[in-house]
Amino acid sequence: MAKFFKNQQAVATPRQALEMKYNSARANLLLLLAFTVINIILVLFGANTYFLFSASIPYSIVYLGAFFCGKLPAEQYEGTELTEADFFPSSVLVVMAVIAAVILALYFLCWLFSKQHKVGWLIFALVLFVLDTVMMFLFSGISFDSIFDILIHAWVLYYLIAGIHAHGKLKKLGEEEPAAPLATEGNAFDESLFTITEDNTDQK
Repeated sequence: MAKFFKNQQAVATPRQALEMKYNSARANLLLLLAFTVINIILVLFGANTYFLFSASIPYSIVYLGAFFCGKLPAEQYEGTELTEADFFPSSVLVVMAVIAAVILALYFLCWLFSKQHKVGWLIFALVLFVLDTVMMFLFSGISFDSIFDILIHAWVLYYLIAGIHAHGKLKKLGEEEPAAPLATEGNAFDESLFTITEDNTDQK
């Protein structure tokens, strides 16, 4: 398997390698969007499952809305002094979910419109995710429980930056010249056969 990928890398041209980096950035952005949506749906249904490949801000907004509206399982409130009278109305959760949906829509637009090498949308996605990473540190800090979230954020940031950098190299890369046709054995010929030479020797 390793030999196969090595051969694939050897065959890829510089342009193809840069194209793959740009497309990998978009693929990671789409995965981030998909898992964030799944996590938000799980929160709304009161599930305790959480997928790591997720954006922090939209997920946290919905989670906090569900928490303060009393929509989470009872064990989530153990050790707190919240009672049913302290919970906000469900409309608050609806507003929080709409805010999260707007953020996710921005990520989706970044993925959608960056397809035709419109790198500005990929840069916008990077800005959004940098803000997401900063907010994650502000709310969660650095702890053993958050180490996987930190690694995932670093992963996505790396691929977004690599994709933007690859696009810059693609712009500098000139159009690939078509490969010169190779002469085959059937149509090869010796130009000397069509060259007229003078014989300076006299035969007696």
